[in-house]
Amino acid sequence: MDTNIAYGLMIATLGVFGYIGYQASNAKEIEADDYLSARGSQDWLRIGLSLFASGMGIWILFGPSEVGYYGGFWTVTGYAISAATPFLLLAYVGPMIRDRLPSGVTLADFARMRLGRPMQVYVGIISLLYMFTFLFAEFTAIGNAMETLSDTNKLVPMIMVGIVTAAYISRGGLPASLATDRIQAWTIMFLVVALLLFLFGGDISSLIADAKAYN
Repeated sequence: MDTNIAYGLMIATLGVFGYIGYQASNAKEIEADDYLSARGSQDWLRIGLSLFASGMGIWILFGPSEVGYYGGFWTVTGYAISAATPFLLLAYVGPMIRDRLPSGVTLADFARMRLGRPMQVYVGIISLLYMFTFLFAEFTAIGNAMETLSDTNKLVPMIMVGIVTAAYISRGGLPASLATDRIQAWTIMFLVVALLLFLFGGDISSLIADAKAYN
């Protein structure tokens, strides 16, 4: 892809989502609790779309393909199951935690209520380390993807995505993030359906043969 086209698409995409986040942050005045937790303001569909969009990061272009290259079909299947299982557990455990700690915000708050202050600090530290690793991997993957597709400087998309995301989240908090997540989730599902229609509309046997050849 031409570098100028790649930069143009990136700027347009960031502009759209930046505008969505900005509009969500201007919808109404929010209190500190709404800013941090958006408590009671989202239905199950919006929460599900947010979790889906959060889980479908840029890593999806690298992780499954790498696992498939080294392990084949069943390794990818196991990878998919392991990635989906935490969300299934969350659907079961989440309401229990909410009932026992209705005013809590984080998992660390629940750990404090059940196990005391030291465990809250421990869980908080683990959460920070996890988020640092997650964000580092995501931003690195964004830069690598742009560099692979268009030979752009990988630091440029990393910095731009970080600035735009931090800008609308710092202004609108979690509600702004949820608003952009919904659009991302619907976009991803549309692209997945379009890709499936394209693949299954062609010669399936040749696709299977190509997959076996690459593995």
